[in-house]
Order: sequence, then structure tokens, then C-alpha cells
Amino acid sequence: MRIPRIILILACTLLPRPGWGRVLIRWAEPAIPSSRALGVSDVVITWAPQQQTLIEAARNKGFHIYAEVSAEQARAEAARIAREGLAGMIVKATGSSPAPQNHQKLIQEIRSAYPKLSVLLLEPGGKQPQMRGTMVVNRNGILEVSSPTRQPWIDSNVALIRFERVYDPSETPLIGFDWNLTDDLERRLGPLPEDYLLAIAEAGAFDADLILNLHPKLQQGLAQGEKESWASWQRIRRYIAFYSQRHGQVLKPQANIGVVTHDYDASYEAVNLLARHNIPFRFITPQEFTASPLESLALIIAWSPVNESSVRKMADFASSGGTAVLVGGQGNFPWRSRPPIQKNENAAIYTQGSGRIVELSEPIVDPEAFAQDVRRLLKPQQVEMSLWNALTVLANNDQKSGTEDVLELVNYSEQLLRVQVRLKGIFSTIRYETPERGCCQSIPAFHDHGFTEFVVPRLRVGGRVHLSGE
Repeated sequence: MRIPRIILILACTLLPRPGWGRVLIRWAEPAIPSSRALGVSDVVITWAPQQQTLIEAARNKGFHIYAEVSAEQARAEAARIAREGLAGMIVKATGSSPAPQNHQKLIQEIRSAYPKLSVLLLEPGGKQPQMRGTMVVNRNGILEVSSPTRQPWIDSNVALIRFERVYDPSETPLIGFDWNLTDDLERRLGPLPEDYLLAIAEAGAFDADLILNLHPKLQQGLAQGEKESWASWQRIRRYIAFYSQRHGQVLKPQANIGVVTHDYDASYEAVNLLARHNIPFRFITPQEFTASPLESLALIIAWSPVNESSVRKMADFASSGGTAVLVGGQGNFPWRSRPPIQKNENAAIYTQGSGRIVELSEPIVDPEAFAQDVRRLLKPQQVEMSLWNALTVLANNDQKSGTEDVLELVNYSEQLLRVQVRLKGIFSTIRYETPERGCCQSIPAFHDHGFTEFVVPRLRVGGRVHLSGE
């Protein structure tokens, strides 16, 4: 896992960040429509000798061309790509989790050598956004399958995007994935239009750029002018345009839970379930944790190992009324000088000043239960966001300015829903927009003890709520 540059990390994570929603399409078929007809400007083409004809065709059709290469190829091929006059190069890292530090170093070296060439890193670990019917958890070495009626399982890239936003703050996360086509018919026909819409909505809503793989059948249909393919593309294009509106906006994530870790793999399952339950959180590097104020947080979750400075910071945080959760804690901690107020074979809870410290002695084996426990550890006034009738919806709440919040909603079921929302804060004006229906529908609100409640009337895949104060 990468070791961040501390000054850059602190400078970037403490300031609002620009929001993004850029979509690049990956193309492989020999014929390609014009950039103007497709309504997108960036196309990704695998860098290979046999692709030169396609590269030239795409150039003539008005595209900005990004050549995709493996990390092993990148240094050797950069000069050739730069001589071709292409818009950029995409370096595809290998693995199943965020790229290590050596990939970041490679990107910087190529940028220094070829300053006119845009060099982007495609993060490993991206997955197709989708809803599954079941969830498998490991309880004490026994695999258990959940009921689809209780908690539909969602595959999302939210944890990956948020981790990269913190551990590589100078870059916009660029994600991509291969379609999970399970039978012969799906492999022949490709994804449904709604599956493309969901991928675009997720990346745009959670502030990432996306390489969108177009299935060969859709590519061929677009190139040949097939009516059905172009009807599907117009829906996809509408979503691309909708989420590109976030490009360049200054956004400040709204979250009162901090996740302190440098190990993505160790924390992934638990953090993924926090996102799954719409528990607002942000990653914090260990360096930021010891150096930055924590007044905006109600709860912190830290993964061991923790150093002496981090232990002191956790104790101070709890003493001032916060709740600190330490996962897999090993060491002699000052709060252990007093007996715990509650203890079992896997956990102990200690009082510290006006707050609490929760020690989990083992790694988290049931992330679903852990996410529910985290919500229970919060006081009612600290639960900043709640959604009802939304088992398949993930939400992202950003502050765009001092008086306006933007709530992005993504429905992974792709079925029309009516969603009830409760957000902390008093908002007098609420407007709702979707790619399908445009902007904006006024929504009535109800205020209750410092919270605003409202109902989103129609959410099919993606929707955006603008909330303004008085």
C-alpha cells in the first residue's frame, strides 16, 4: 500500500475538492461514428500495432484519443504515443486493490518526460455496479448466505473511490471494469441500457471518472446506424451529459465518521458495508489523524497497528465526547488501566472522559453486523442521513457552497422507487432533478429537531437533490 506525501495529503484532504463526472468510452471495433454524433470527446483504444487504423479513424472523427497500455509497457511506449500526437495515455495497473506507490511514481516520471501528454492511471479493483440477490458472510469460518428479501447485496465502487480520493488526492479516481455477462445470450447481446446508466450514475455521483466499456454489439450497431442501438445510446448520452455537470464544482463531503487506515484490503469489507448502509464516512490517513483537528467527527474507526501518537489522539477524542473504535488492537493502552464497562470474547468498551473507546480484539468477520453496530453507537442527533424505502439506494451528500447541499442518489435495482430522506440541517428550498426529467422539481419539506425530511418522488437510476438554507 502506498505511503502518501504528508504535506500534499494534509493540504488536499482538509480542503473542498472539485467534483467530476467525466466518461471516456472504450472502443475496439474497426468502424466508429463521429465524436459529434456520439456526444462524447474522449475515446480509449488499446495500444497495439493492429489498432493504428482505428486510431487514425477516431482521430479523423474528432475524438481525443487515449492509448491504453499496461504498467509494464508504459515507460517504453510513452515516446511512441507522444510522437503520434494522441491526447493521452492510460496506464492500466494490475491487481484487485488500489495501485501501489510504484505506479504513482511511474505516472509522475512519464508526465515529467512528456509534459504535453495526459497520463492517467486506471485503478485496479473496479467492479461492475449491480444488485445481487444474496450476500455471503463468514461467521467463525462458516459461510452463511443471506436472504434476498432481507438485504439485497450491492456491488459498488464507493469504497475504492473514497479511498483513492484520500490516498491520492491530487488525482481524480479513474475506474473501469469488465461486464459480468453470465450466459450465452447476455454475452451475445451485451448489457442492458440500464446497466450502462448505473455505471455512469455511480461514478458521477461519487466523484470519479469512468472508462465505459461498450459491448461489441452496441459498437457495431452504432457504427452501422442501427435504430435500436442509437435509441439506447441516446439514453446513455443523456446520463453522460447529466453527470458531466459536476465537473469543476467545488464540493465538500459531509461525513461525521472517520475511518483511519492505510490498508485498503484489511478494511474493505467493513467500509464497503458502511457505504452500503448509507453511513456517511470519510477515510483519514494515519498522518492526517494525528495532525488534524477532529471536531467535525462523532465517531472514528481505526485499524491497527496504531502508534503512540494515534493512541493519544484516540484518547483525547473520546475524552471530549467522541466514540473511538479500535479494530484488532494490540498493545498497552492507557484506557485499560480501568476495567471495561462491558466485555465479551471479541470486544470491550471503556469509558474515557465523556466518551467511549470500543476495542475489537479480532478482525471483522461479519461486516453487515459491524455496520449496524456502528449506527447504534451514534446518538440520534449524530445520524446525519437516513433513507427509507431505499434498500437498493446509495447516497452521497456534498456541500457545494456555504448554504447549499447536493445529495446524489443511485438506485442499483434500476426499478422506480419513492424514497424518503432525513438529513441533518434546516433546508427551506429543495429541488430535484434526474437525467430523464431534467431540472428541477420542487419538493416540500418537513423540519424536525434540526433535521429536514422530504420524499423523492421518482428515482429510477440516478437523481440529484439540491438543498438550500433559509
